[in-house]
Amino acid sequence: SAISRTFEQTMALGRIVKANNPNVFLFMGGQHATEDPNTVLEIFDAAVRYEGDFTFPEILERVAEHNQRPDLEGILGISFKNGNGIVHAPKRNFLTKEELSALPFPIFSQTTLRHITHNVIVTSRGCPFDCEFCSVIQNFGQEFRYRDDDSTIALIKYHKKLAPGLPFFFGDDIFNSNPGRLKRVLDRILREGIKMPQWAAQIRHEASKDPELLQLMKRTNGYIMFIGLESVNDKTLEIYKKHATMEKNREALRKIRKAGLLAHGMFVIGSDVDTPRTIEDTLRFARQECDTAQFFSLTPIIGTPQGTDLQTKGQIITEGFTHHDAITAVISPLNLT
Repeated sequence: SAISRTFEQTMALGRIVKANNPNVFLFMGGQHATEDPNTVLEIFDAAVRYEGDFTFPEILERVAEHNQRPDLEGILGISFKNGNGIVHAPKRNFLTKEELSALPFPIFSQTTLRHITHNVIVTSRGCPFDCEFCSVIQNFGQEFRYRDDDSTIALIKYHKKLAPGLPFFFGDDIFNSNPGRLKRVLDRILREGIKMPQWAAQIRHEASKDPELLQLMKRTNGYIMFIGLESVNDKTLEIYKKHATMEKNREALRKIRKAGLLAHGMFVIGSDVDTPRTIEDTLRFARQECDTAQFFSLTPIIGTPQGTDLQTKGQIITEGFTHHDAITAVISPLNLT
């Protein structure tokens, strides 16, 4: 599996494996394979596009039948090589809520458990927003899908036993996307006496409009909330299609912190309307309004509207994807060096 940042290393690993045994059947999934399966197939035998929960075991069944040249015809959501070139099978539908709720829980080796710092829990997929720089929509769709309440609670209990004492991080792209559902889950944690470790989550500014939700977050041992603020420049927020303003974000941060939660602000620098002044304003805002902050360099993710636009306009200044780590400057904005 590979994201763009790790794509070239993953391809290099594939070359090493093939050099040692050309008959090994290799396939790759993940965000980059979804957007660029043809390049994957220069080394790998197949690419899994979009969600692989059902696709992956289907491929394994075919490999079990013939491990060097499996028959992949009829498997949805893959691209593969055959004697006539490349076949792009029809896209597999995204998992339904029922299918997502029925997925088995993750299993980690003892080595992994000794080295992880957080229990990472994902209870939903997808996002209805349309931020120009984000790949979530391409990979998981523009509709939220949630584990049902029972499986969410069971997953939380499972992770508590999996790595006792470790803090939780809810990896949902927007944990407060359905406030009613989240309040039900948090209320049930309290009613069932589940002793939560400190936990963090990614939320949007709208969470601040619901005092009851903020109170439940705090009472269940919520600690710090990660908020994609992106910029204090309203023109940049408009370009990013964030459906937010600087003042909305400022008000949200103050309400979240007043509720006893820490606020971790995440910012993206490098839009075509950013200037040295807006960067200084962003840093000043972060120091005043956030408890901790994180600053990313705008990165042209393959397949996103912004990534395509920057590629078309010739503003990408690096070759390949190794430096697409959201820290290195890989584009040339109009008003910044």
